[in-house]
Amino acid sequence: MEYLMNYSWAILIVLVVGMVLYQLGVFNTTSGVPLTPGWAELRPEPHSISYIGTSFSFNILNVLGAPLAIYQVNANETNTGAPCTNVRVNGQDPATSNVTIAKGGALQIQATCPQKAKGDQFNMYIQMHYAVVLDTATSRNVEGYIQYAAE
Repeated sequence: MEYLMNYSWAILIVLVVGMVLYQLGVFNTTSGVPLTPGWAELRPEPHSISYIGTSFSFNILNVLGAPLAIYQVNANETNTGAPCTNVRVNGQDPATSNVTIAKGGALQIQATCPQKAKGDQFNMYIQMHYAVVLDTATSRNVEGYIQYAAE
């Protein structure tokens, strides 16, 4: 009892600070850095991920160490199972005109996807087909997920 009387002020301060941090959203797990598991040679830049209404976009960084030619990109919203349409790489359709990404360079991927309201969670499955520019005979795939909340 004597311990509680002596240190009750410290316990009270810790409780107040904890409540303030909770109100500020520090413990909110739905906000913060988006999850992007499954990526290797091409990596999404987490700060660039955007999903507003039906417009989904993100930047992708080439970490392979060689220039790449991207010739197909598929995107599916796995919560609904609906595929995204009108997928573009830097505004171009990669199926009709290969888009090149320099070593260490970045590209923007845009797509029209199912409607999302602000705060809705989404889990986007992305599959990209590409070739190393120096070795165009070898086709490669990279696939991964982008998990975040719509803006």
